[in-house]
Amino acid sequence: MNSNLSDSTLESMVVAAMNQALPPGARSILLLPPDHTRLQSKAGEIVRILYRHFSQRCRIDIMPALGTHAPMTGDDLRLMFGTEIPQERFLVHDWRRDTVRLGEIPAQMLRELSGGALDFPVAVEVNGRILDPRYDLVVS
Repeated sequence: MNSNLSDSTLESMVVAAMNQALPPGARSILLLPPDHTRLQSKAGEIVRILYRHFSQRCRIDIMPALGTHAPMTGDDLRLMFGTEIPQERFLVHDWRRDTVRLGEIPAQMLRELSGGALDFPVAVEVNGRILDPRYDLVVS
């Protein structure tokens, strides 16, 4: 993202994009921003903008994409996302227990894509909340 982008320009761009993506009558949104290891990404500011503009009409849950990192502490959440969003809106991605297997990338495909450097299948898994039909929109 261009570091010269003003706060007001960022806000208007984020709000316009969400207004376009949000289905009519949507009631629930799941946001999947990066965790605090990507503090400089402006993701925290984007989440604050989305919460400020859309939380009155939609339930917004936020699940920082941890990968295999440890869950964010309260201090980590405040550092990344500020203090405006209630702590109970944040969900923890438990990558050991909450994943659902969608499929597998075959070894042959990885071998071809990697020029022979990789030769094993890789499971494709996501947090099950992403598939929860109660969410009208999932934003990563």
